[in-house]
Amino acid sequence: SDEYKTYFIYPSEEIFGEIQKRYLETHKKLFGTDHVYAADLFNEMAPPSWEPDSLASIASRMYESIDDVDHGAEWIQMGWMFLSSQNMWTKERIQAYLNACPSGKVKILDYRGEYNEAWERTENFFGAPFIWCYLGNFGGNHNIEGYPRDIHSRIDKVLTRADNCSGIGCVPEGLDVNQEIYEYVFENAWSFVKPVDD
Repeated sequence: SDEYKTYFIYPSEEIFGEIQKRYLETHKKLFGTDHVYAADLFNEMAPPSWEPDSLASIASRMYESIDDVDHGAEWIQMGWMFLSSQNMWTKERIQAYLNACPSGKVKILDYRGEYNEAWERTENFFGAPFIWCYLGNFGGNHNIEGYPRDIHSRIDKVLTRADNCSGIGCVPEGLDVNQEIYEYVFENAWSFVKPVDD
């Protein structure tokens, strides 16, 4: 019903930048900033156009609206859209979308790495930095499960083959579920860390 209808303003619309700027300036004034901004434009929704030029324009305008307020900004977004709508998010479209932002200024959370890693089918997100993520309890389910051998193998693979993987993370969709497997993920992350030379 119209009572619960949500309206979406695309970054390509002029008013978007104005609203974004006012919101971020107020947020920064109240809370300061760590220069990290999360925004998921097309999480389980389609863009206004699937044309690569349109996707590039939207991503570029989105980043510019953040950069206008904070020149040290980094935009972080879920890579779930590349999995949930993978038939539509072709390599050409993903590349246009990600490469429209300045190098290193957009970071992807590669959701559901334990089952379906997007980094491999997107040519390492075309150079954009990303974090390999363990989801575990998709949809907030309460199954007590985990696949340590698979997780170990996947973390080993991403950290040895993807130079632009900047970390390992967990993105649970609920709490107090299978604590041991989350601890295992982070223990594996540390075990693959290369020593830093002085």
